[in-house]
Amino acid sequence: MRFKATLFLTVVLLLLGLYLFLVEIPEGENNTKEARRLFSFQSTAITGLTIYQPTGPIAFEHHPNHPEITWRMFQPLETPADDAALSSLGSLLENLEYSRVVEATTSDLSPFGLASGYKVMIAFNQADAEILEIGDDSITGSEVYVRKGPGGPIYLVPAAIKRTVKKELKEWRRQELFRFSSSDVKRISIKSSLPVMELVKEKEVWSIKNPISAKGDDAEIGSFLSKLTGLKGVDFIDQEKEEKKKAFALPVLELTLTVGEKDRSVTFHDQPLEPDILYAVTTPDAPIYKVARESIAFLKQPVFAFRDKKIVSVSDVQEVAHIVIHRAEAELRLEKKEETWFRKNEKVAASDKVLDFLWDLHDMRVEAFLDNPSDLSKIGLAPPALSVALKGKGGNPLDEILFGRVEGDRVVAKSSRQPIPFFLKKESLDKILSEKDLTPPSPAITAPSIP
Repeated sequence: MRFKATLFLTVVLLLLGLYLFLVEIPEGENNTKEARRLFSFQSTAITGLTIYQPTGPIAFEHHPNHPEITWRMFQPLETPADDAALSSLGSLLENLEYSRVVEATTSDLSPFGLASGYKVMIAFNQADAEILEIGDDSITGSEVYVRKGPGGPIYLVPAAIKRTVKKELKEWRRQELFRFSSSDVKRISIKSSLPVMELVKEKEVWSIKNPISAKGDDAEIGSFLSKLTGLKGVDFIDQEKEEKKKAFALPVLELTLTVGEKDRSVTFHDQPLEPDILYAVTTPDAPIYKVARESIAFLKQPVFAFRDKKIVSVSDVQEVAHIVIHRAEAELRLEKKEETWFRKNEKVAASDKVLDFLWDLHDMRVEAFLDNPSDLSKIGLAPPALSVALKGKGGNPLDEILFGRVEGDRVVAKSSRQPIPFFLKKESLDKILSEKDLTPPSPAITAPSIP
């Protein structure tokens, strides 16, 4: 019995090897030739794509010059399509290469799975089109059988094409709630349980208009817009949208962007039976998007998150040529000459510490603002306990920072960039005071709590 089982397995392995040699592995000169492109078109010329799946066709129109919707799905429903997914498919088809011709002609398609497999129709205008029929995987799983329409040869091509066309319907439709270029956004308005927030960009610089008037943090607002472009729906409601909207309560959050000269708004609504989901309403022709509640958490940040928190304006510390540090009755003046720092015409022993000191100032950030400060003398800023002035070549003023009273692990300060008093981490002040090669001896800064 064991002998028969071994013989049977041996025969199976021999047949498998013979199949690989005759069918899966290119023969003769084909074995030495490079893979060749299956089509000769360019993806930019595609005007439409139709993907035939067992559940039915999914059809798209391509409008490359449209300002907002370059790919649109029109079957089985009408909705904006995922531009990236369709462009990727077009590029994949354009560059699709075959490793070899399996059959030049055949009437029996069943061994290759082409009789009932997937199909893509590629349209270029009303008259021209290409067809790609997609069959079964090869025995290795790395390739699939395809045919360019009825009666053509059967090829082996990379299996990626089949994985792509097998995507579900919702993967082909536009999932993003917004489509815009961050550089085109001029205004952001957010209404939520927090005070109404309004951010405005003027001359490429962001500022906060509500609930306070202050400089904006360009990097933080840029990051916010980047997250917004990635906000996607996890599901969609296409039918009876108006009836669904009527059942919504007041929005829990409303966001409006001014992109160019056009306002784009979205309102978010919750439903008691779906605590983890919010319904997002945008334009009348768009679906109602279902979004994960946690995905919009970044929209509910306090205004402080978008406020400019830099202490100094200097972006390159190499611009600084003069440093004046004043505290108590002592004053220290440093001057840079030919990239070397001097103190009273003597070289500073550790010039690298001067550079570290400047970077410490550059990296300081506001912890909290005192928007309604009391008497400056009561918080140690009139006069300041410590001041640092930075100047450029020729003595032109660059920045000045004033340090006041210490409150626990924070210290009050103000600067030429941030004239409204604010809190810093006390460790920021400690770094300055620890630079013994820079600062003259002086009693430590101590003071009662801020009133």
